[in-house]
Amino acid sequence: MLTVYSLRVVKNINARIVVTPYYHGTGHTLVSRFFWIFWRKYVKSLLRGCIIHTVSKLEAKLVERDFGIKAIPIENGVEEWIRDLRWKPKGYVMYSGRIERYKNVDLLARIVKILNQKYRLNLELKVLGRGPYKAKLEELLKSLRIPYEMRDFKPLEEYIKTLSHAMLFGLLSEKESYPQSVNEANAIGVPVVIAKPWGINFEGRNRTLIIDLSQDIDTLARNIYEFIKRASMEEKSYVPTWSEVAREYVKNLYGGSE
Repeated sequence: MLTVYSLRVVKNINARIVVTPYYHGTGHTLVSRFFWIFWRKYVKSLLRGCIIHTVSKLEAKLVERDFGIKAIPIENGVEEWIRDLRWKPKGYVMYSGRIERYKNVDLLARIVKILNQKYRLNLELKVLGRGPYKAKLEELLKSLRIPYEMRDFKPLEEYIKTLSHAMLFGLLSEKESYPQSVNEANAIGVPVVIAKPWGINFEGRNRTLIIDLSQDIDTLARNIYEFIKRASMEEKSYVPTWSEVAREYVKNLYGGSE
């Protein structure tokens, strides 16, 4: 709401307006999905004449589909020092971010249980974040009887250090635009499992497994087990720094020179 209100105000200013919508194509609740049907028409009128920047190619396709506007996709970068880090795995799977039902952290927990029981990996699940599904998730983790740790968000440097020691980073969310957590894991070289359709944004990156949530859980666990075994033999992916991304912003969004 604040973004739309701000856009309405600045539309009266004679200036180049760049909008980064982080658009998922739908709402996250039944109510928000219903109101988006009518809200899109209003947002479409405000976006007319603006330069639309999306953080992924998939998001750009959604913007064009729903608002009829061509968007310029420029993916996020990482801090320079993060790209210099090395992956030093310890025995845990990690998730970080909002703890919402649609993030499917409960599915990740069930997969960890199978990896431990069937494949003898003895993994802990670390969950960093907060959100309305946190209490129910913790109840599930206790019932599954897997080793786990739930903590609030950490300062960036502490978080990145924890991430660099994860055996695996899992994001099985159904709705994302371009998760920075995956970008940072890729930059360090931490193996990542991410779900379709948003996982397609990371297609072609090494140490990255894109899964289909329609598959049964045993198939998912087996594929993830095989992925863990081979991931360390791959080179880590190239991820741009924020300085490199900023040059793309200037060149492609603001019409300036580098």
